[in-house]
Amino acid sequence: MTPHIALTLTLIVAAVILFVTEKLRVNVIALTVLLALALTGLVTPEEAFAGFANPAVITVWAVYIVSGGLFKTGVADFLGERITRLARKSEPRLIAVITETAAPSPAFMSRRGGRAAAGRGRHLTSG
Repeated sequence: MTPHIALTLTLIVAAVILFVTEKLRVNVIALTVLLALALTGLVTPEEAFAGFANPAVITVWAVYIVSGGLFKTGVADFLGERITRLARKSEPRLIAVITETAAPSPAFMSRRGGRAAAGRGRHLTSG
């Protein structure tokens, strides 16, 4: 095993342990690992920060910012109460109401950003 591989595996194991134990916030862990990769020379600084210019990354950040605002202002709680009231303690009806509520969202976001926000970022290069 080369030193680069050992260092990479060490960083991965450390990140997984931090993610599992939740000692730090997820964003802090991610940025710390990114910084460690750049400082150890496993990636160049240009490579480390190149992803931040990707439209999908910017879209995901924007989704987090907007959702944080919706939670802090109480809009998310209000919508959650309305959706729960419409579902009337029926799981199939709840699924239908959530689906109908979320269905218009692709009209307001890019395809790539929508895929990334949905957790399917591996398809980002497909158009």
